[in-house]
Amino acid sequence: MIYKLPLLALVASTAAHPPSYGHGPSHDDDLTVQTTSGSVHGKIDSAQPNVRQFLGIPFAQPPLGDLRWVAPQALSQPDAKVEATDIGPSCIQYFNTNSSSVYRNQVLEYNLQGLNRTGDISEDCLKLSVWAPTQGKGRGRGGRGKGRGWGGKGGKGNGLPVFIYFYGGGFSKSTLERRFERRLTKRSGTGGMNVPAQIPTQWVQRTQDHIVMSFNYRVNIFGHPNAPGLEDQNVGLLDQRRAVEWARDNIAAFGGDPERIVVWGQSAGSISVDYYSFVYPEDPIAAGMSLDSGTAFSDITSSDKAQSNFSFVASHVGCSGFGSDSSALLKCMRGVDALKINDFIATYAESAQQPGIGFSPVIDEKIVFSNYTERMLQGKQAKIVSTVRSRAAFHELTRSYAARHHRHKQRGRRPLRSLQRLRARSCTRRNRPSFNLLLPSNRISSSPPANRSRHLPLRVRRQLDQPFTSSMARSFPQLRAANAVRHSS
Repeated sequence: MIYKLPLLALVASTAAHPPSYGHGPSHDDDLTVQTTSGSVHGKIDSAQPNVRQFLGIPFAQPPLGDLRWVAPQALSQPDAKVEATDIGPSCIQYFNTNSSSVYRNQVLEYNLQGLNRTGDISEDCLKLSVWAPTQGKGRGRGGRGKGRGWGGKGGKGNGLPVFIYFYGGGFSKSTLERRFERRLTKRSGTGGMNVPAQIPTQWVQRTQDHIVMSFNYRVNIFGHPNAPGLEDQNVGLLDQRRAVEWARDNIAAFGGDPERIVVWGQSAGSISVDYYSFVYPEDPIAAGMSLDSGTAFSDITSSDKAQSNFSFVASHVGCSGFGSDSSALLKCMRGVDALKINDFIATYAESAQQPGIGFSPVIDEKIVFSNYTERMLQGKQAKIVSTVRSRAAFHELTRSYAARHHRHKQRGRRPLRSLQRLRARSCTRRNRPSFNLLLPSNRISSSPPANRSRHLPLRVRRQLDQPFTSSMARSFPQLRAANAVRHSS
């Protein structure tokens, strides 16, 4: 995809000036921030004393009742008091307990709450979280000392850069319809803010020079219903836009720069970020994008052109006999408990009955398009710097080692040392999340961070480097230079 450019120019500005440590207000004062969602009071964890955490802030009206399967509605409650000290439940989804995936048996850090079952879920889930430094290590465009890390003192040009993370999870589809989708859906029930490997507290604690925001968005039948009579079929993708708009309007209050926002996604989140660039070419809000393992060209859209999956689910939860009356069908389905709908989809999927049902992004020529090559050639995408990378090689390697490790345990043999090291470092190097290592400030790499790959056989390390050197490096002079730096370090 030759239209993507390196993101180094954007993030380099955060390292252009030496740190300027300020003596800000007391922690108590700094933990209360005024936003459009209300007066938000966060917390500081004693284990990470230099990170202000604002967890579970509502960014849209709860999508309940008549607002189920409706685009997210703006929330304006400046007089409300929000106790933002807990991430709260994720959006409705389920964990496939029949899966033999490594994510169920060995590597739980990528599941909701680190569990091998469905974590806390709720339909009232449109919340976001902000992790901001306490030290005010701002490096704004205006030069040394211009930056602001203290709440309420950020702003255009002199706040900290902001990363907005779009998590993956295959849009929590419940079927195995196509080969690509199988890779994304074997671990349904993993999408949300409360995933241990994706919580950036330790990253912000260590660097003190950027802000991270993550948020929940609707998935599965609640995010992509593909139901007759609906105005919007991709409300989960619209949730993402609403969250970015909230950041534009409020992130300065946390010390961030609304003009230096990077939207960053992994897997289904990466696909979402690429979708985003084509939907809002004239007003992306973000100044940069980072895509890890997925683009708009990934084959994940719904194949249910007859919209029969929604009707099938409806008929099994007490909403049948409406014929072509889509309004009556929707009214009935909006009255059904969300967990009842979710439980049926989970049970049906785990039973492996045929035909399979699934709910994923729907081509509507409004949010998801049928021909991205054409739109790209017409210039209908955001003109912002971007990176595109694939983590597939490393994840396949992890699964391979996990399978061998499991066989060794069954046979009473000593577990593989390589997997032990992989697991020990899968989320940490000096206790930092692996999620935090994907955007190094001085290099570009599509292979795993050095601390993880160095313990693997040389043959494997060369395979991990191959996708970068054989494809991307030949296409971009900038990437060739970055690749030379990476191998010389």
